Amino acid sequence: MSRHDLIMKWILYSAGALCVVLIQSLILNHIRILSVHPFLIPMLAAIVASFEGPRDGCVFGLIFGVLCDVTTQPPIPCFYTLAFVLIAFLSALVAKNLIAPGFCCSLVVSAMSLLVTQLFYTLIFTYRSIGSTLGILSLMGRELLISLVLSPLLYLLFSRIHRKMKLD
Repeated sequence: MSRHDLIMKWILYSAGALCVVLIQSLILNHIRILSVHPFLIPMLAAIVASFEGPRDGCVFGLIFGVLCDVTTQPPIPCFYTLAFVLIAFLSALVAKNLIAPGFCCSLVVSAMSLLVTQLFYTLIFTYRSIGSTLGILSLMGRELLISLVLSPLLYLLFSRIHRKMKLD
């Protein structure tokens, strides 16, 4: 892949991520189903890493996590940076060793990304005595169900970018 193609690939991934972040912020954060809203952000790092592998996926997770930490109010400093690098690494390992990158892999790594993020939240909130662990886990389950319904749309977006750049 030429340098130009590599730059274009990451510009397209970034544009796709920006579109999803805008949809999350402007639309999905205002929709409540089962008292939760869909949360697509962690799935971005997972799906991109499943296509791009451990090194490039972790770099994407690191940069995306830093941007999320800088532009939002995470529960602890560097929350998204740490979570997204771990999510990207685990997703790349799943795609490399267990399930070939594709639709099924995207569903698995999407679920895993939400679980990792929510388990981090659970640890932090339990440590700070914010809510009961059972209530937090209930919230986690509902958010996981609602969010996974939308993960095929993320797969379609990022698989298209991946295929387009692979063919060029």
